[in-house]
Amino acid sequence: MLPCHAGDSGGQHAALQTLCEVGGTRPSRQCLECGGFGTAFMRKKVLEFSWQYRARKSAVAAAIFAALRRGKALCRRSPKIRMTQPAPKPATIALVIDDEPQIRRLLRVTLEANGYSVIDAATGQDGIVQAAQARPEIILLDLGLPDLDGVEVLKRIREWSRVPVIILSVRDREHDKIAALDAGADDFVTKPFGSGELLARLRTTLRRSQPQPAGAIFRAGKIEVDLAARIVRKSGAEIKLTPTEYALLRLLVVHAGKVITHRQLLTEVWGPNAVEQTHYLRVHIAHLREKLEENAAQPKFILTEPGVGYRGVEWEG
Repeated sequence: MLPCHAGDSGGQHAALQTLCEVGGTRPSRQCLECGGFGTAFMRKKVLEFSWQYRARKSAVAAAIFAALRRGKALCRRSPKIRMTQPAPKPATIALVIDDEPQIRRLLRVTLEANGYSVIDAATGQDGIVQAAQARPEIILLDLGLPDLDGVEVLKRIREWSRVPVIILSVRDREHDKIAALDAGADDFVTKPFGSGELLARLRTTLRRSQPQPAGAIFRAGKIEVDLAARIVRKSGAEIKLTPTEYALLRLLVVHAGKVITHRQLLTEVWGPNAVEQTHYLRVHIAHLREKLEENAAQPKFILTEPGVGYRGVEWEG
């Protein structure tokens, strides 16, 4: 507490004058907003206790005022501290390539309402340019474009980018799905589609596109796959797999949630000359299910996409 002249307005004024000089303002109500080192606080104390003490005779007050004077230069140089909000997370950029204005508007509204930043293109050529310039994190691509077929657009993008691509198309024939997936599509959604299903496919595809740590261990139910050690366990016990079975399982784990076509699996495991040997694939998938599944007739880990290929269940990495 600061001493001051009891009943001496001159002593009170002198103390306030000193405080205001330190704060760099005039002795007025501005003292409360003074930028000095604790000036407003000291002014309050002088006013509160001026009736009881004598400021000019107090060694404590003199020491405080001296400290305030020494801190004057520091106060002038130091900016006021402001509370700042953390920077918002950047929105995921989605590129929509579709020639129908209604579809583009619907997708823009749906995606922006769920935190995406949307750019769009009405032609295949414009879509390729936008993909190169804007560097989207995911692409929604229609197959029936006016200038280029969607599969051709996909092939051109795949020449230089691995950005995730989801096909949105009214085409529901197996041939069209296989062609798009073989060309590098990550998923295929048939129009018309529900917004909930589309958003779930987007989240799954984006999650798969994130790099996995080198020593990741994947788990699903009672099954555990250690890719680094090349070990597969069921309920804690190691399962013996043939090299071909392990190669198939590895592909399904790495691309979990994504449809892998017969052609892709055959090419990866047996080579490009075996793309027509689908019976090889069916036999080895059946053996793999017998070792992994509780009931091979009702699989939960390796799902069949009729006429197209197989989809591995989502794993916890």
